[in-house]
Amino acid sequence: MVSLAVHREEAGDRRGAEDLYLQAYAHGNTRALVHLVLCREADGDSQGVESLARRAADHGDTRAMSRLAAIRRVFKELWQYGLDPDGTPTPRWWSDS
Repeated sequence: MVSLAVHREEAGDRRGAEDLYLQAYAHGNTRALVHLVLCREADGDSQGVESLARRAADHGDTRAMSRLAAIRRVFKELWQYGLDPDGTPTPRWWSDS
């Protein structure tokens, strides 16, 4: 099922791929969660990434957690001061002078 989902994703059917990954996970394939983490990462869904990565780690798959750590490093570099409610990077609000 994961292989079919990968093919769906490569063909541009992300929604169909996510559905298949979820079905694979429901049948006990925790590797599917790692693929879902990558899908959610591509969509910019940081909450979904974290939730799925933690779920995968709960099942003993640490690859998703290492991916989450890498994503957080990138987010910290890109959005050092966080994001405003409209999704734009928050500028530094103090000066060194």
